[in-house]
Amino acid sequence: MKITSEAITSKKRKIRITTFYYKNKNLYYDAQIYTLILEDPDDTAKRLFYTVADIYPRDRRALEQFDLIVAKDKVSLETHYRILSSIIGRNQPNEEELDQIIKPLSSELEIFSKMIGKYVDLHQVGNHMALVGDQSIFTCIESLLSLGDCLLTTSEAIDLCPLCAQVVTCIPACVDIFTAPVCLACEATGLGGCIVCLIAAYVCYDAALAVRNNCL
Repeated sequence: MKITSEAITSKKRKIRITTFYYKNKNLYYDAQIYTLILEDPDDTAKRLFYTVADIYPRDRRALEQFDLIVAKDKVSLETHYRILSSIIGRNQPNEEELDQIIKPLSSELEIFSKMIGKYVDLHQVGNHMALVGDQSIFTCIESLLSLGDCLLTTSEAIDLCPLCAQVVTCIPACVDIFTAPVCLACEATGLGGCIVCLIAAYVCYDAALAVRNNCL
């Protein structure tokens, strides 16, 4: 799947977002990979490759954890996938359980890279980062944004549940994909108490339930 859109960030910057989505299910796991290519339409030198790779094992319990991979040097999109595949697939002594769970994503990233090479220039260069694990980060962020929208439009919500004020202050970080990790770290403060309160008070109930199921 490929989707292209343009948006204005919270800092009034124009941004073009091209999203590629890939999903594979087999007997051993479900895997999905998103890559967002974020560009400044007025300055092609400004580009970020942002990949999220999730895997859900069928033969063991998911840890619901993720690793953040960030690099300061610019690379081609092709190299971005090669680096991720190498990091995930390497054999290392005393590797943690999450490393074992995500290892199949190494080959999935290679397949994904070859597939999207038909639709995008793999030699274009940009900064790059990735979230890799067995937790759906995008689903969580989508739920947080829906909850924030409900809190902002339901006047009594924050009066009834003061901890939800923290959720609202973190929303700008969730809107801008560049700061998605900041969004998740920020929302962690007071989020549990906010959700419990909202569900008990039956205010923003559906949105709160979605956050509980996707983020907590």
